[in-house]
Amino acid sequence: MKNLILTLLVTASTSFGYAQNLEGREEINLSGFGYKIYTKQTKSAVEDKTVYAIPNQTDTIFHDALIKDLKADKELYRGIYGKNGQEIHFLQFDLQSDKMNHKVYAPNKEGRLVLIKESKNLDAYPKDFPPKFKNNKPIHPIYPGESMALYKWVESNVYPILAQKHKSDAKGNAVMVLDIAIDGSAKLSEVKNLKASSETLNKLREKLSKMPKWETKIQGYDVAGIVFIPVNF
Repeated sequence: MKNLILTLLVTASTSFGYAQNLEGREEINLSGFGYKIYTKQTKSAVEDKTVYAIPNQTDTIFHDALIKDLKADKELYRGIYGKNGQEIHFLQFDLQSDKMNHKVYAPNKEGRLVLIKESKNLDAYPKDFPPKFKNNKPIHPIYPGESMALYKWVESNVYPILAQKHKSDAKGNAVMVLDIAIDGSAKLSEVKNLKASSETLNKLREKLSKMPKWETKIQGYDVAGIVFIPVNF
């Protein structure tokens, strides 16, 4: 297996109860003003959607945290946020085009959050996205031993289960999408570009349940998220 590439998207994990079907995520302070970030989930017959919500004086700021196509059983968008003492940043990842949209909000003198910057269709992480961690990428769960150790684990445990015949497209790699929980455990979300039997996928899920736990306490933050791992046949 060559050129193992990781794309890691993360979300923080703090939560507390709140009314109106909102779940508290965390409280933040920007330039002396306090704000609360909530998540809200809505689900229909075709879509599962989670948004971030920030009450903002006379309105509420909403940003997508997750949009999943239930009929196709695949994720369409993932969103994350980061903040420093003056701003809060949102990144939305289009998982179909691999492009990103970036919005930055800051409080005005009355404490109302206003949009001060917006960039669309980015190919790389914006350099000012906080908090910074290695090449300006957002902090994310880390596999123990990092990329080389992950490379060896996948080669020893995944490749014996998945084979060339399972590929659904001769062009491009299959891609495992893992959900990393806050306790560091990995769970299979889906495998893109792969036609495998339910028996094969169940074997893969069982193997991944025994995967060494990822490190999720990074720079003092508790982080969780999804990991994309190409599988080269």
